Amino acid sequence: MSVTFTQQDHTTLITIGRPEKRGALNAAGYRALAEAWDQIATTPSVRVAVLTGTDASFCSGSDLTNFLPDADGANCQEEIGRYGSQAVLRNVDFPKPIIAAVGGPCMGSGFEMLLATDIRYATPDAVFGLPEVRRGLFSGGASTIRLPRQIPHTRAMEILLTGRKFSAQEALDWGILTEIVPRDALLTRALAMASQIAANSPTAVQATKRSALLGQRGGMDEAYEIEQQCALKVFGGSDAHEGPRAFMEKREPIWAEVGDGN
Repeated sequence: MSVTFTQQDHTTLITIGRPEKRGALNAAGYRALAEAWDQIATTPSVRVAVLTGTDASFCSGSDLTNFLPDADGANCQEEIGRYGSQAVLRNVDFPKPIIAAVGGPCMGSGFEMLLATDIRYATPDAVFGLPEVRRGLFSGGASTIRLPRQIPHTRAMEILLTGRKFSAQEALDWGILTEIVPRDALLTRALAMASQIAANSPTAVQATKRSALLGQRGGMDEAYEIEQQCALKVFGGSDAHEGPRAFMEKREPIWAEVGDGN
């Protein structure tokens, strides 16, 4: 299967292929996603990532043939074991904002990736779920960790324990989605938001995301310390001078890329 990623200005669009299988991930798909995330994270000129699917698909999870006890299944499991966690961003504090544009089934590994994104759009007919328990499998891509922290406990446990599908409207009502948008506006809406974020200081944006993510994990005292460290990094960088100067001079700021004077 193909996972393509193309950069437009400061935004990279990641597109999950294999629409004939609704974006179901085989071993090659997990590897391609892991490599895409790694390249985006380490490319200074990329400030925001947009994740989407092909046609009326997004990612329906892991291809179930990956789990069959034959030679091909065993090879798939070895490859997935090597790349799967990175592919779905399990235990990964991805440094740059990720916007999801869901236009089809978002199940299993697809839903686990969704939970690692920051802003989420979907079409009215998109469906979501973690069906692993219905197949004798386990949602091991951090969904049992992230989901109860992102929505009310009882809703999270219903999703995790029943494995049922649920609608975009339910996802919006529960706070999983940011907005439901028409199909013909889905990618436009996601890319517009990416452009709005990319226009900001990348140092300030990444520090803000880091503070928000890490601050949820411990107690309040630890969260305050993390926030202070992030603030000191921003105020100690060149963008903290460039932003006010550009405002006073009535011009657009010229931001330094992360690692370049920040």
